[in-house]
Parts: sequence; C-alpha cells; structure tokens
Amino acid sequence: MGDDDNIPEEESEVSELKKLYRELCLQYHPDRMGAHDAKTQRLWNEIQDAYVNRDLEGLRAIRSGIELESGETTLSCSEIDEMLLDIEWSIQDKRSELRAQKKTPIWGFASWTEQKRKQIAKEIKSEFDQNAQMTRLQLQHLEAELERLLQWKPKEKKRPIPQKKTNAQLRNEKLADIPDLF
Repeated sequence: MGDDDNIPEEESEVSELKKLYRELCLQYHPDRMGAHDAKTQRLWNEIQDAYVNRDLEGLRAIRSGIELESGETTLSCSEIDEMLLDIEWSIQDKRSELRAQKKTPIWGFASWTEQKRKQIAKEIKSEFDQNAQMTRLQLQHLEAELERLLQWKPKEKKRPIPQKKTNAQLRNEKLADIPDLF
C-alpha cells in the first residue's frame, strides 16, 4: 500500500475543512455581524488560525463549542470522547514543547542574576561580532571575485601561422601575375 491510498481521505478532509470554514465565516464574518465584541473577535481569530493551519479538528471543536454554548445541539458520547482525546493530545503536545523549551540555555532568564545577564549578553555580543566579522570576510572575498571577473578579458586568438608554400605554388602565383599578351 502506497501513499496514494490516503489521497481520497485527504481530499475529503480538505473538502470538510473548507465547508466548515465557509459555514463559520457566514456566521461570524465582521461584514455580516458588524463590529465584534472581544469574545467574538477572539473566536473569529481562532477560526482564521485554524483554517490557515489546516486544523480540521480545531474548526470542529470551535463549531461544537458554539453549538453547545447556544444550546442548539447535544453531543453523543463518541463525540465527547473524541473531543477529550483531542484535548489530551493537545495537552501532551504542549507539555512536550515546554520540556523542550526548558532544555534551552535561555530558559528561566527572568530569574537570572544581574551578573549572569551581563555574562549572557557578553556571550551573545561576542557571537554576533564573530558572525559579523565572518560576513565581512565573505563579502570581501566575493567583492574580490567580482572584481577579478570584471577585469577578465578573453584571450586573444592566435593568428594561424602561415604555411610555407611549395615551389610549385610560388611558380603558379608568379605566372598568374603575368598578363596574358596573346
């Protein structure tokens, strides 16, 4: 089984994403609703972000939240289970991101002492200066190469060395120069 097996499923998800986005836009577009209050503006931004990021589950969750809030629908147990799984997955994803961020050298900068801040600032400045120096050197090399290319002239083609003529050729040339008197 290849990657082509998922194409119909992907197409249906894209189709559903577009359909759901259009549906939500028809409800919440500022041209249709007028000025948004803070809550509606946040919801509108979430709809846009979910669509831009091709987050079908996010759009589904937004729609479900709207329906629950309005009291227009009830959710089945399977829909609630699916929403819970999505939320749990999102929590795990955020925890993973947080763990990765905690491993970066810059984590916890707000609690650094003034001395450590100065040391880090000095290291960053030093790294920046090194990068700037390397960039200047690269620029000099590129400028020198450009100048060399601009000064380049193609080699002149050597003139062909005339071949020595045979005695018979010389005699024929001399005879050709003599006018025919008869």
